[in-house]
Amino acid sequence: SAAEGRARADIVVAGSAEDEINGALDRLGQAGGGQLRLLGGRYELDGPVVLNAGGLALVGESVGNGVGYSAAAIGSQLVPSDAFPDGEFLVRTTPDAYGPMVSLLHLDGLDRAQGLLVEGPRPTVSLNVVTQAGGAGMRFAGPSTGVRPYDGFVLFNPLFDGSGMGILHDG
Repeated sequence: SAAEGRARADIVVAGSAEDEINGALDRLGQAGGGQLRLLGGRYELDGPVVLNAGGLALVGESVGNGVGYSAAAIGSQLVPSDAFPDGEFLVRTTPDAYGPMVSLLHLDGLDRAQGLLVEGPRPTVSLNVVTQAGGAGMRFAGPSTGVRPYDGFVLFNPLFDGSGMGILHDG
């Protein structure tokens, strides 16, 4: 993030970010839910970000400008570090995460990682960009997405540059 963003942040991350992000999500989960907002910047992950409790939201600042990403227009971007497991999802929700929300993130798999895996019931996934996903850009898995069409999730997303499948709903 730019200096003004870092000055207003509750937590400033240097290096691999998933420990701090997951720690903050765990604290919110223990408190009964809440929103974790990622300021604009590039967050390198050694492992996935996991929403594993009810009422959690992971929200970025913006998804950047789509193509030709400049440092000033990158938004909140999650990318795999060299240590990130090949083929793992950058962000995932577990079946215990009732009503998770993932919004305004740029998930760039760099052709090694997948984008977003949603297993929690009644998710809201909006305004995310997935680029260079090395598998599924977004996967909605299991029966937890509802029993009627559009009953279990809200999805509004642009997807760009995926080398695999854009959106997979295999519930």
